[in-house]
Amino acid sequence: MKQYQRIQQYILDGIARGRWVAGQRLPSENELAKLHTTSRMTVRRAL
Repeated sequence: MKQYQRIQQYILDGIARGRWVAGQRLPSENELAKLHTTSRMTVRRAL
């Protein structure tokens, strides 16, 4: 699985499990990049 796909799955799982609810902001691109040790461009591709 590619890095951007792992980030996509992380976000989808987080929504499904209630980590983020309707109306709540997702982590910023920079926060996601730091969390997944990748570039912001990879995060953008995931989004």
